[in-house]
Amino acid sequence: MSDHDPIIVGLRPNSAPTVDASFEDISVACGSGNASLTIGIADRDTADTHTATIAWGDGSSETVDPASAAFTRTHTYADAGRYTATVTVIDSHGHVTTTTADLVVEYTATGLLPPFQDGRTVKAGSTVPLKVRFADCDGTVPTDLAPAVRVISGGSTVFTGTMAFDDGQWQLDLRTSQLPDPSGTYTVTVTVPETGQQVTGTLRLRR
Repeated sequence: MSDHDPIIVGLRPNSAPTVDASFEDISVACGSGNASLTIGIADRDTADTHTATIAWGDGSSETVDPASAAFTRTHTYADAGRYTATVTVIDSHGHVTTTTADLVVEYTATGLLPPFQDGRTVKAGSTVPLKVRFADCDGTVPTDLAPAVRVISGGSTVFTGTMAFDDGQWQLDLRTSQLPDPSGTYTVTVTVPETGQQVTGTLRLRR
């Protein structure tokens, strides 16, 4: 301050970086290196350096130091399920920015098993066993999935149900008498609530 010859001074304090993170595929199968996460860092303060820590959401984490403006890391998720990876970036002035990315690891699944066959035509009024097997990444068979069955005709849901676990597989006996058109074509969809993954097939009825 001065009572004469005033000067305006602009101050530009150091700011926190901007961070984004995304998985290459948001729904992946079991297997080594099944997840690929790309992280971007933008910082208007070009002289800053950065350290990034990734908490993968499965109890493991890793730190990248120094972290470049953009980099990719792969990770192996050992179990099927939903995960949220949390990325925390700290710049050389101590500013912290955090972001997250979501991923689904799918169970290993068969298609709909015999006697169901995709596109199969069956007599109206008969019962069609819907069967499917799911396995976790280590080969174990989960018993708490409660897959949901939905039967669709012409874009409308005409039947819903829940499969039961029996002898290593999930099953629902579909009574076709519950379906509205005895000569119609139906899409059968089995959905695992935990992961959202689906197994589908087509069923045709004849009188």
